[in-house]
Amino acid sequence: MNQVYNGGSRTKENPIGAKILQREIVGNRQLFQLQRLVAALVKADVPFTIENPHDSYIWQTKIMKDIMALEKVEIAKFDQCMFLLRPPGWDGITDVRVRKRTRIIGTVAGLSSISQFCDKQHSHEEAFGSVRVGDKRVSRAKAAGAYPYPLCRKLALLFAKALSQRQ
Repeated sequence: MNQVYNGGSRTKENPIGAKILQREIVGNRQLFQLQRLVAALVKADVPFTIENPHDSYIWQTKIMKDIMALEKVEIAKFDQCMFLLRPPGWDGITDVRVRKRTRIIGTVAGLSSISQFCDKQHSHEEAFGSVRVGDKRVSRAKAAGAYPYPLCRKLALLFAKALSQRQ
C-alpha cells in the first residue's frame, strides 16, 4: 500500500527503502531505537510486544528477524475481525467487521494463543477511504488502527499474568 498509494520505496527485498523519503528515514530511525529498547527490555526480563500489519515490510528487516529469533519471543497472527473490529459508522446491528490481518511478536507468555484467522461467519468492510459519521469524515484506515476492546482485554490479561508470575 505504501508503494501504490504513497510512493514509498520499501520492498520485500529492501525493507528499509531507498533512504530518500523523510517518512522512511524517520521510520528507520525508530526501528533502530526499537532494537535498543528491546535489548534493554530483554536484559531486564520485562515482557514486550511489537505490532504491525501482518504483511508489513518491517518483518523483513534484519532487526525484526533478529528480534523474532530471540529465545522467548512468541508470534501471534490474526485477523482483527475475530476480535470484533468494527468499521466507523457501524450501525450496531449488522455483523460487519474489518478484517485487518495483524502480527504481534513479543515475550509475553501465551501471546501465540491469540492467533486466529477469519471464520467467514460475518461480512467485511475494507479499511480504505473515509466515511461520514455524524457531521464529520472519518478515515476507515485510521479508525482500524485502534484495537477493538476484546483484543485489548486478551492482551491485558496476558500481560497481567506474565507480570504476576515475575514476583
